[in-house]
Amino acid sequence: MVVAMHAGFFTDLDERLAYLALNGLFRIAVPVFLLINGYFFYQVFVSGERGKWLVRVLILYVVWMAFYAPFWLPGSQYSLLSWVFRVGRTMFFGYYHLWYLIGMLGAGVLMIFVGNAKTKVLVIAASGAFLGGVAIQYMASYHLLATGRLADTFTFTWSHRNFLLFAFPFFCGGFLINKHKLLEKLSVGNLRVAVCAGLALLLIESSLNFVASPSHAALDNMLSLAIVSPALFMLIMKTVIPVRSKEISLYSTGIYLVHILVLYALQATGHMSPTLLTLLTAFIATGIAHCLIRLHRRFTFIL
Repeated sequence: MVVAMHAGFFTDLDERLAYLALNGLFRIAVPVFLLINGYFFYQVFVSGERGKWLVRVLILYVVWMAFYAPFWLPGSQYSLLSWVFRVGRTMFFGYYHLWYLIGMLGAGVLMIFVGNAKTKVLVIAASGAFLGGVAIQYMASYHLLATGRLADTFTFTWSHRNFLLFAFPFFCGGFLINKHKLLEKLSVGNLRVAVCAGLALLLIESSLNFVASPSHAALDNMLSLAIVSPALFMLIMKTVIPVRSKEISLYSTGIYLVHILVLYALQATGHMSPTLLTLLTAFIATGIAHCLIRLHRRFTFIL
């Protein structure tokens, strides 16, 4: 889904279909990843291995930011002060898809400080942060603010898709699902109903945005994601799937990290339809991920 969003899947076939996929259905991917991270972070939190987790994620982030440095490092045309500012800003918010790693890291740091708070407090904090991100994105997408510095700031993706307003709410959600053993308390039937309802709401929200938003704006922070993503995550967790989950995890991480490089390489070869570009990128990135997994056995910091 992430590869498809970055490659423009379906945009050469049908505009509405592409929008409902790329700015609707496929938007569940990142929140689900964050829920997974938060769910397993709970064991890290209670076991006292928080520092080890932070170092591991930080190293992963630094390694891949260095790998993509040729694409984001500013040129020599900037003054030293401007160059340092631009580098610092990119490192803080993350280059392109790597915003996820720094967002997850920030959410983890925040959970370390607030993880022992009462569940009611965490729910209120996560809900407030999530709704704040949704509000900022919708205000920016629909130009609800008068022109000015605040309105201009809200147009930047990092103003709503960051560790506090996007990563933390879902990360905290996964944390609380594990803490309160919700997988044991909710039935598969109820979760299926919640997933179906969430998907319906997501497609309705996406359809309304397609019709009403200027230039069919792409939205990361969508209200219905708060329903469909946790329900889908828990439903999958309660489903017995005969696969090696660790290997699947490494493949997904590898594909996520390298697909932008593959995308750039394929785009440089000349014109290619977005749908074909998506399929080729996914296929090649999977092959590279396989190689990375083999390297990971010796160099654990790359995945």
